[in-house]
Amino acid sequence: MIKTISVLLNEFKDYENPYDHIRLLVKGGSLIKLKRGLYETERDANPFAIASSLYSPSYVSFQSALSFYGLIPERVVGVTSASLGARKKKSYRTPYGDFSYQDVPDAVFNLGLKWVDDPESPFLIATKEKALCDLLAKSETVLEEDFSAFLFDDLRLDKNVLRAFNKSLTSSLAKAYGKKNVALLVRYLEQEKGE
Repeated sequence: MIKTISVLLNEFKDYENPYDHIRLLVKGGSLIKLKRGLYETERDANPFAIASSLYSPSYVSFQSALSFYGLIPERVVGVTSASLGARKKKSYRTPYGDFSYQDVPDAVFNLGLKWVDDPESPFLIATKEKALCDLLAKSETVLEEDFSAFLFDDLRLDKNVLRAFNKSLTSSLAKAYGKKNVALLVRYLEQEKGE
């Protein structure tokens, strides 16, 4: 369970020096420091739940979400999330791995999100459509004739999963993003539907 320093100070308010007690718990390994003022109590905590707590507002996206949904074959090292208001990339190195955050525009931040309500470790994640759109919007612009190769050779996306995308959501994301790569995805999905 993730705990802030204020929660811990309240828990240990009867101790003579709560900060010393917290340092002892960290040294003993029963409390794991994530960053200044933020701690985890579980050794096997879900990294996606940690990602949402390390930097807020944020949601798991990009390659991490694509891997979660099985769209890409690779195992992703570290957790990549989309954030709002950071203005630059942020990253944290913790005992649970590396966490990185990239801003997305305000207009797209709340679109296409899914709450995974795990009782032990709930987290916010992009839908598969949103995760791909986030990744495409942050990627270098791809030429239309190279777009299919980019999706299936470079990103190694699963074509069958891509065919099942929510085209309405993808179109809404493309309008909100206003990026060529996301518009190319919508065009690709429309062409697939026409086949």
